[in-house]
Amino acid sequence: MELADLKTRRLQQEIEIENLENLALRQRFQDILDRLLQEQLEKEQEQCDLQQLLKQENLQM
Repeated sequence: MELADLKTRRLQQEIEIENLENLALRQRFQDILDRLLQEQLEKEQEQCDLQQLLKQENLQM
């Protein structure tokens, strides 16, 4: 999943959670939101790592 897609899904999930009164359902959606945030953070770290690798490669040339 792309980083932009993860951010969009996370924002949609946050909006859905805000409007829920059912606590069990809210917790289930919060778990999904937590996973989406973790995936987003991992993608951002991967992107940062790749940028650093590219910089190193360019310096060696």
